[in-house]
Amino acid sequence: YAYVGWAPEPTQHNLCYNGDFESSTYGTTGWAVTAVASVCGAATSITRVTTAAKYGTASGEVVVPLNATADKGASFRIPRPTTEGQVLFAGCWVRSAADTDNVQILLGNTTDGVTAGTVATLSTTWQFITCVMSTVLTAHRTEFYAAVVQDTINTAATWQFDGFFVMDANPA
Repeated sequence: YAYVGWAPEPTQHNLCYNGDFESSTYGTTGWAVTAVASVCGAATSITRVTTAAKYGTASGEVVVPLNATADKGASFRIPRPTTEGQVLFAGCWVRSAADTDNVQILLGNTTDGVTAGTVATLSTTWQFITCVMSTVLTAHRTEFYAAVVQDTINTAATWQFDGFFVMDANPA
């Protein structure tokens, strides 16, 4: 027997294709710790770890250096056209085994800057943080960045994050 059918494309999907770190093949593909102008500062490293996970068996672990700047962390470049007035929604779970710094999500680009999301103080318990970007874009752009960053100055830290997603809140 053969069955032929048609189904519409889902209206929502995660624009961050590696937000769960479950694939050992992908590892940290797509994530970067280099500074992105007007978005975030550089971190020391990002690795896939299996010692802490909110979902599945793995998460991303970010290490940030001791220096005098805030907003250091990992970023994910999303090469997707965006337009003025478009609303993007991001979220993820964060925790740390030992550090109590503040972390948050940033959404934006190198031209228009970023929108900062809710701030969470790290603890050993997984916490959900979000960010809604609706006013940063001033014109059509060809890409944007999602970043999970440390919001504390003058401290070094290590934290894990899992289940990172970015969605278009008003898909066409």
